[in-house]
Amino acid sequence: MPTRIFTILGRLRQDAAAAISPRTIEAACEKAGYRWRARKLGPVETISLFLLQVLLRNASCRHVERLGGQEFSDSAYCQARRRIRLAVFLGLVEGVAAAVRAGEKGPAKRGRC
Repeated sequence: MPTRIFTILGRLRQDAAAAISPRTIEAACEKAGYRWRARKLGPVETISLFLLQVLLRNASCRHVERLGGQEFSDSAYCQARRRIRLAVFLGLVEGVAAAVRAGEKGPAKRGRC
């Protein structure tokens, strides 16, 4: 892969991590009208684990259970993911995209392809 692609992917991971804070997740849930109860796998924990699952090249739900640092079943994780509305994920994607766009308007870029 060309060096530029690696640079873009690295930056996207940094921007995504910064843009998807617990408060950002809660705000996306509120904006989407998603209500939740305090539980072991609330939206912040579930979305954080889902992001980790995707970054680990779609690790199995059973593996995510081990990465979570808490005790829950892979079935409970899948149910928690299912509870979160698509609008929440879309709001987070829009936030990450806005962070990436804002980063491109930042300091001058060197050598564009």
